[in-house]
Amino acid sequence: MATNCTFTNNSATDQGGGINYGTATDCTFTNNSAKRGGGAYGSTAINCIFVNNSADDKGGGIYDSMATNCTFISNTAFLYGGGMSWGTATNCIFVNNSAEDNGGGMYEGTATNCTFINNSASYDGGGMSSGTAVNCILWSNSPDDAYRTSVSYSCLSAAYAGMGNIVGNPDFVNPSSEDFRLSSTSPCIDVGTSDGEDIPSTDMDGVPRPQGAGIDMGAYEYYSPVPVPDVVGKPQGEAETLILGAGLVVGEVVVQYNNMVAVDRVISQDPTAGAEVYGDRPVDLIISLGPESFSVVFDLAGKGTRTGGGDLEQTLVYGSAAAAPEVQGNTGWIFDGWDVAFDVIISDLIVIAQYTPVNEGEGEESVEGEIPVEGEEPGEGEEPVEGEESVEGEEPVEGEEPAEGEIPVEGEEPVEGEESVEGEGEGEASTEGEPEEVEDSCGCCKSNDKILSLPELLHKGLGDWLLIGVSLIGVGIFAYRSR
Repeated sequence: MATNCTFTNNSATDQGGGINYGTATDCTFTNNSAKRGGGAYGSTAINCIFVNNSADDKGGGIYDSMATNCTFISNTAFLYGGGMSWGTATNCIFVNNSAEDNGGGMYEGTATNCTFINNSASYDGGGMSSGTAVNCILWSNSPDDAYRTSVSYSCLSAAYAGMGNIVGNPDFVNPSSEDFRLSSTSPCIDVGTSDGEDIPSTDMDGVPRPQGAGIDMGAYEYYSPVPVPDVVGKPQGEAETLILGAGLVVGEVVVQYNNMVAVDRVISQDPTAGAEVYGDRPVDLIISLGPESFSVVFDLAGKGTRTGGGDLEQTLVYGSAAAAPEVQGNTGWIFDGWDVAFDVIISDLIVIAQYTPVNEGEGEESVEGEIPVEGEEPGEGEEPVEGEESVEGEEPVEGEEPAEGEIPVEGEEPVEGEESVEGEGEGEASTEGEPEEVEDSCGCCKSNDKILSLPELLHKGLGDWLLIGVSLIGVGIFAYRSR
């Protein structure tokens, strides 16, 4: 199957120069050649054009095939059927085809509602030879319009036996430009026959048959032209009323979004305004649904909360702007804005919120029991780090008492009235100038031998050792001064 194809300069030694046993629709066959069927052989052709194809035997344009709504121009055959040999033709036009023997236009075939103009044969049947013609126009063919052909309800250049045949100029619209439509004064109007199953229901242009009291002869059906009204931009209801009022009918109605045409208005029409068409011709319309709507979704990415502004899901028409939601970042996040612009919406859009994490430690309180960083003051109830001075007015930790009779550091004078203790700790005595041995105990265990925690160990262990150290220094100083 071939559709919208062009076959040019092809050849076959036997049959079907362009196509052999196939189907062609809306195709053009030019300058193809074969022994039989220069353009096509054993095929079906619909809305095709055959130009300058040739056959060494029969069927310059087409052979043993079926043609509907086709045009045959200037095809040649060495023997029979310059345009077509064998087969059937419906709503076809044969112009300037030739055969060296018989049947310039067609040989041994059946033609229904066809037009044969200016075809020629060297012997007989310039238009048709040895076939059947019904509702046809055979005009100005050479040497004659028909030879050994059954002709009925047809128009010829000269009288020819057959029911319903007429003689006269078919009065085409413009034959010099190959416009073979009938003018309003043509004798071929309404005088064809509708009897027979092969009579086409439409003409070559698709115009319904009949348009008047009867079927017309030839490939085209005459109609009184009806101008198509201009309905573009009008509301659908008004447009349909105008179409019906002009003697036409409303055809296919399609609705679609349009960003320029208001809702319910006509975007376009077919046929266009001013075209002259046959009565009851359908006029197709495309109606606007207005601007297309699009969805805009604001994604907070799980790190923020909408506090106001636009909705997180919005439906907007083409070209409009979305309203930004107001966003508060969740704990640990600062909302920075959005990843894409949304001021002109032309398609569905997802907008994602952007955030910056809060700096580590910023705005956080120290954990209870945690030793503060150097330079920080300890929180309420916290112990200072070893070697730190306590904050003014801070009370000692529970259970800790200052050493009784503590001896000042070397170089200091003792406070008036203060006496140094001769021995530090119960049961302890000092040897002159030399401290006695201290009881071998780290003080890390209580009476029940329970292991102390780290804070308790630091408090008791380090505190006791510091007290012992200071006492020993005091004893030494006292012994020195007593000499």
